[in-house]
Amino acid sequence: YANIYWFCLFSIPLSIADSLFGAVSTTMLTNIVPESSTGLALGLNFIGIGFVGMLTPILGGYLYKYLGYCLFASCVGMFEIVALAYISSLGYTGTSTTTTTTNR
Repeated sequence: YANIYWFCLFSIPLSIADSLFGAVSTTMLTNIVPESSTGLALGLNFIGIGFVGMLTPILGGYLYKYLGYCLFASCVGMFEIVALAYISSLGYTGTSTTTTTTNR
């Protein structure tokens, strides 16, 4: 029963990190690219997410089988930290590059 407790313990921070990663990376992507390319950037982003979604069960099963859950969770967490650091180094300023005009 100890393995299920470790699984639950490590699943909580992984779930939080995964949900934050998806929201933050999509928001940063829409703020980095020009407004005219937002649709293309989001489309490519979600194509990549779908493609990676096909590969990760295979890779995850391999890592889990040979590394165990604790090291597997550590690898996933470190990947997300590195990915967020890379995305943040792309020039995100926290302000939108879009401009809105109102016609009165």
